[in-house]
Amino acid sequence: TGVQTCALPISFIINGLSFLAFLIGIHVMKLDERVIYKKAHPFDAIKEGLSFAFNHPVIKPLLFIAALNAIFGWSYITVMPILAKDIYFQGPDGLGFLQASAGLGAVVAAILVSATSGHVKTGFFVFGGTLVFATSLLALSFNRNFIFGIGALFFMGFGLLSIFAMVNSTIQQMSKIGRASCR
Repeated sequence: TGVQTCALPISFIINGLSFLAFLIGIHVMKLDERVIYKKAHPFDAIKEGLSFAFNHPVIKPLLFIAALNAIFGWSYITVMPILAKDIYFQGPDGLGFLQASAGLGAVVAAILVSATSGHVKTGFFVFGGTLVFATSLLALSFNRNFIFGIGALFFMGFGLLSIFAMVNSTIQQMSKIGRASCR
């Protein structure tokens, strides 16, 4: 893994450099429309955004589901080093494989959500992703086999990202242009 082979500082440098592709992509984007808005006090803008979100019949439950999954879902990452060391008896390489597996599942979910956008209902990915994540987490909690753990983490990453990708894209589609992310 990068931590063992390149040392931690070099891994951070490589991670930082990986953001260049994102920055270059933003730089080359061409937007046709310019959104002109009246500058409001930041607290008024926050109040308007929260009012819009919590009064919308679809966005409100999506935010609630996303919040629950963020609070109770992503916390598994904090115990990954302990899982690798004390349950699977693995070092940095094993931890890297576990984290890479979850990351690969997330990438597959992002591709799938993007490829099926507009063809599959939001609930399929949101509730299906929650079910996949919860089932995989439960399986992981009773497991002591490293290879099985890699598989469970793949599905955990897949489940979580399918939830958040679909919630995010649905909220953006349901919001008026410029209201949610252009200010």
